Formats: sequence, C-alpha cells, structure tokens
Amino acid sequence: MAKERDNKGRFVKGTSGNPAKRFSAGVAEEMQRRSVESRLANKRGAELIQAMLERGVKDPVVVAAMEKAGYSPEEITNELALHARQIEKAQKTGDTRAYAALMKYAGYDVLNIKTDGPQVLVVSEASIKAAEKWNK
Repeated sequence: MAKERDNKGRFVKGTSGNPAKRFSAGVAEEMQRRSVESRLANKRGAELIQAMLERGVKDPVVVAAMEKAGYSPEEITNELALHARQIEKAQKTGDTRAYAALMKYAGYDVLNIKTDGPQVLVVSEASIKAAEKWNK
C-alpha cells in the first residue's frame, strides 16, 4: 500500500503514512496522563529528600561526632552529617567511590575507571587547575 506524499516528499495529511496517527486518541491521552503523574511523583520525591536533608540531626551519637569535628549543634543538618561521613570514609579507608562522590558533588570532573586490578580514579586537568586556584 503506497503512502501519499506531496511534491516535497512529506506525508499528506489523512493518509495511513502519517506518523502522528500511530496512537489512537485514548491511548495517547493515557500515555500523557501517566507521564505527568510520573514527573509529579519524581518531583515530590526529590522535594521530600531535599526537605529531609535540610532538617537537623536528632541522633545524639551523630551530633556528638559532629561537635567533636568542630561543628555547632545549630548548623548540623542531615546533609552536612552525610557529607562529613563521606569525607571521613574517603580519608580513613581510601574509599575511591566516596572520594568520587564528593568530587562530583563539589563540581569536579571525575572519571571512575574500572579495571581488573586496583581501581583507578582520573581527575580532569580542568579540575586540577580549579583546585590549584582554590588552594592559593
């Protein structure tokens, strides 16, 4: 069955070759509704996590550890405590994944290369130059 085209090679409206006609109206509306619901659910999820990260820490063990590290109890949030733990983990155990996560969050270009041997972490020249400027 030949599909009608105009003199520029485009499909003519109303013919079976029109790609816009591949979904029935009901199916397209349902897909659109699901898409909107999914975007809203993801947005609510992200907003919920952000609100949780901004809250203060209630665990006395975590608060004591953060105070020992030099933070005042008023400034200790879940986000701060989590980042501090990642820094501690990267420093004490040499965990390259913790280091990479911190560098990525800080805005540096970090590549994590998996090999058969030990894990290799590559930091871009731009990141090194930025770190040098920051350390001056």
